[in-house]
Amino acid sequence: MSGSGSVITKDVPDFALVFGNPAKIQGFVCFCGKKIIDFKKEKEKTVGKCQCGLKIELEHKIYKLWQQADKEIARKIWLR
Repeated sequence: MSGSGSVITKDVPDFALVFGNPAKIQGFVCFCGKKIIDFKKEKEKTVGKCQCGLKIELEHKIYKLWQQADKEIARKIWLR
């Protein structure tokens, strides 16, 4: 899912929520459109659970990209 007016410069992973210029991963969404909050690490995949009960499987490297981006955003806000 991408935000209105986003400039997408790379491939967007499945279930990723992206927005901005350039678009960055801001989270993940379910088929129902709700943001996935609860993530658990399993053997080969990271599994996110939606409020509707559906489980979404993500690759570890995609989940790590999101975590790294989240830390960078927090660092920039702190420096301002």
